[in-house]
Amino acid sequence: NAEVEVSRTRSHLEDFLGIPAYIPTHDDDATDATTLIPVRAPASGVVLSRTVTPGTVVSTATDMFTISNLNTLWAMAAVNEEYLPSLRVGMPVQIRVQAYGQRPFPGKITRIGEALDPATRTVNLQVTVANAAHLLKPEMYAMAEVELGNTEEALFVPQEAVQELRSEKVVFMSLPGDRFEVRKVQTGRSVDGLIEIVDRKSTRLNSSH
Repeated sequence: NAEVEVSRTRSHLEDFLGIPAYIPTHDDDATDATTLIPVRAPASGVVLSRTVTPGTVVSTATDMFTISNLNTLWAMAAVNEEYLPSLRVGMPVQIRVQAYGQRPFPGKITRIGEALDPATRTVNLQVTVANAAHLLKPEMYAMAEVELGNTEEALFVPQEAVQELRSEKVVFMSLPGDRFEVRKVQTGRSVDGLIEIVDRKSTRLNSSH
């Protein structure tokens, strides 16, 4: 029984872990690569964090490194309750991050939350995004646009056309006679450099030639 246990342990060390079953004894001051015991990760990936230092005593339950495969990432999005009936797993999503401006990163919904956030009245979506070039980084803040597939009339203007005047979002409307009028607006979605105008106030803040 002892010989079988020794053989099993040697096979586990050498074949599975790549650790030599016999490590020669060296003087305390000696340094040799054969005294190092490799610790193999269960999967390939990028080391995101390290919780141990050289000389740390660890056990089999100790977390030493956090490793992640960054070729595919999850983006967590919060969607208003009103859109919940239109959401389905597999729907396409466009992800945009500040680092790359309006460049879209395609993804799809892989999970819809089972409960709403009682404070924000939103439901969480899990969006899977391909990231083979590793341009997206964990913990980035992102905007997610879900393609619902339906169409409706909407008014869009270039994003730079929306200005801020006395803490109000406004646009300058062209009038006959080379005149312009300032109108307060409420904005909505952003798509390809355009922004939706969902409400136009009739109140005139200012007018000029």
